[in-house]
Amino acid sequence: MQKWKAGLAATLFAGIVASAMVGASQPRQEAHPQNRPAKKADAAPPDPEQRADPRAEITRENNFGVALMNRQQFEKALGKFQRACILDPETDLGCVNMGIAFLNMQRFDEARAILDKSAQREPRNPRVWFNLGLLEKAGGNATVAIEDFQKWCRSQLKSLSGVNCTPPSSLS
Repeated sequence: MQKWKAGLAATLFAGIVASAMVGASQPRQEAHPQNRPAKKADAAPPDPEQRADPRAEITRENNFGVALMNRQQFEKALGKFQRACILDPETDLGCVNMGIAFLNMQRFDEARAILDKSAQREPRNPRVWFNLGLLEKAGGNATVAIEDFQKWCRSQLKSLSGVNCTPPSSLS
């Protein structure tokens, strides 16, 4: 019985090696000029009015920055967020994330400048208040941090039913 299994294994191994050798000795079909796909230069240039949606570019830059920040690559992420913020400074999508990147890099003055501007533009944005609270906490300003976290909490009340935004009296 053992000889039969060994013979089968040897036969399978020989078949695999032989098929690999046959495949390696044959020329690749895609190397032939007739089998190559047409070059992009042969295609008509894109119509300027059919360019990509600028919102898609902003979202792409921001998302790429988020991926980089998740990998602790804050400097690279910062560049992506700056580009998103420059492309659309009104929505604060990239601007808030730029402030968060500065915060993670412990560049607190730059983080504060960006997040304060975002708070003025979008006072109901919970991410702004949460990160301002983190910034104040990092700076040792517990009272201001609590105020910022309360603003964050109040902005979340619709989605956080039953949450009390008042800190315990021991923290006030």
